[in-house]
Amino acid sequence: MNHCTTELIQAYILDSLTEIERTEFEDHAFACDHCLVEYVNCIEAEGYPLPILSNEEQFTEQIMSKIAKRDNTSTTASTTAWVRRKSRLLPLVHYGIAASITLLLMTSGVFQGITRLASTIEEAPKQEEPSISHNVMNKALQWINLDELNHGEGKQ
Repeated sequence: MNHCTTELIQAYILDSLTEIERTEFEDHAFACDHCLVEYVNCIEAEGYPLPILSNEEQFTEQIMSKIAKRDNTSTTASTTAWVRRKSRLLPLVHYGIAASITLLLMTSGVFQGITRLASTIEEAPKQEEPSISHNVMNKALQWINLDELNHGEGKQ
């Protein structure tokens, strides 16, 4: 890995780098702890004054708005990719959860209990009650028999 030279760091501090060199240095210093430490050492050794901010509130708002814009653009693309990936994985997750619950219920004996209950219900003796039409026919026959008895007694 190539580390930044002291001359390059001092040129960065004095703002004498081109925009491309400045961006390359910032990207490298952000990723390389060694160069970042060298940058801090150069600032301390030379006693470079920190910049004086005329309006700190405005500076803070500008930085925060730049961060928000950068996050929104990267978040939108990553969110879209995440939603697509999630929509493909969601059915698999549901199937996995269903299979896990099924295995849990099978090993705990819940299904066996349900099948035993169902078989006892099927094996229970069924009391056959006569149908409504059978009851109506029996009542009608009783009335007819009663009527015959009443008419038969009246003739004798």
